[in-house]
Parts: sequence; C-alpha cells; structure tokens
Amino acid sequence: MTKGQSRYIVGGIYHHPGYKINTFTEKLNEVLIQIFNHKVPCFIAGDINIDLKRFLTHQDTKSYLDNLVLNNFMPVVLMPSRISDNSATLIDHIYYSGGSKCANDVVKGGNLWCDITDHLPNFVFLENSKNEKLSNSNLPYIRIYSQKNMQKFTTAVSKIDWTELYQCTNPNEAYNLFHHKITECHDKYFELVRLSRKGAKDKMWITCGIKKSSNQKNKLFKKWLYVHVILMTKRSIRII
Repeated sequence: MTKGQSRYIVGGIYHHPGYKINTFTEKLNEVLIQIFNHKVPCFIAGDINIDLKRFLTHQDTKSYLDNLVLNNFMPVVLMPSRISDNSATLIDHIYYSGGSKCANDVVKGGNLWCDITDHLPNFVFLENSKNEKLSNSNLPYIRIYSQKNMQKFTTAVSKIDWTELYQCTNPNEAYNLFHHKITECHDKYFELVRLSRKGAKDKMWITCGIKKSSNQKNKLFKKWLYVHVILMTKRSIRII
C-alpha cells in the first residue's frame, strides 16, 4: 500500500483458538523480524483470539505482546472487541510499526458499535504530520506560573482590602466577592499567553526537573569527552 510517497506493508493474520499461543508467537516473530529489517511502516490486523486484557495474568499472552513490542509493533485497538452478556475480550488486534521514516505519523484506532456479529468492527486512521508546521494560530494559550509571577500574585493578594467582604450578610454574596477579587489577581499576574513554538514541541511527561538533569548530564559528558580526548592525544604523542 502507498500513501503519498510512502510505502506501507499491510498484513492480515488469524490465530485459531485451539493453536498454542507460544508456538504462534514463535512463527509470528520470524515474520516480524523480516518486516523490521525492511524498515517500512507496517499494519498487522486480524482475529487473533488472544485476549490482550489477560497480559498481566497469563504468561503466554504476556510473551506474545512483549514479542510484538520488542519488534517495534504497538497495539492500536485497546478496548474489548468481543462483548457478550458474560464477558468482554480483546481478541481482534491491530498493530502498527512506524519503520524508520514515519516517526511523525499519528495513528488512531478503535471499535465501531455494531450488533450484526459478536465481533465489533475495528478501524484505524493514519495521519502523516511529517510536513505539518505549527502556526501561531494553532498554538494554545497557557498561563505561566513562574516564581516571579507567583511572587507578584502573593503580594497583590496580601494588599487586597477585605473590608467590603466582612460587611456582607449573605454568605453567597461574600463568597462571590472573595472569588472575584482572587480571580482578578490571578488573571492579572498569570495572564494567558501563546505557547511558544519551542514549548509546543515538548512532551507532556518531560518535566522541568528532567530537562535540568538531562542538561547537567550532557554537560558532564562533554567535560568527560574533552578530558578523554586530551588524555588520548597525550598517549599518542608519547607513543610517537
């Protein structure tokens, strides 16, 4: 299959419920290795009859899933695909591997609700965002809770005149007044600003602490590399 100027491998497989999972995993692994060596993006889909919901409690299922992940294949469908009155199993699978050239592909998948059969239809969307550029209009607004802004906010709150609040006889009116004054200070010193292009590229799970540790590690590595090069140069000179 081709999309634009990119080539994709699309495969359909079936695992019989009575066939041993570990034997199926071994044979599938041989195919996955070949696909991985081609470095081409690939979709694999099929009625596998292996309930992925059991991967924490069933060793063969865990080994099957681990083998796919080790070969760079990630599951796209994560919700049960066969639902009955007594059970809900995830036995219809779709996997995607980005190969080596489609790291920016966005893959979304799921199930369609349908009562024609006992298996729900699966779907997958592939969106290539490789050439997309962030424009200012697409960048979200955020509030910057820096130490400087927090200090300004704290100072402003400490200077609020609460005389009017203590004169209120209605608790709802008093709360609304309190909420208004605090919100007014908050919105003033933590105003909404456009997220920078650099910030938009950051991953949500990369915290400031991780960034700081990473930068420190890079500095230490450069220092070690510099010293290592000098020592190797001195040794070479002595040998000559």
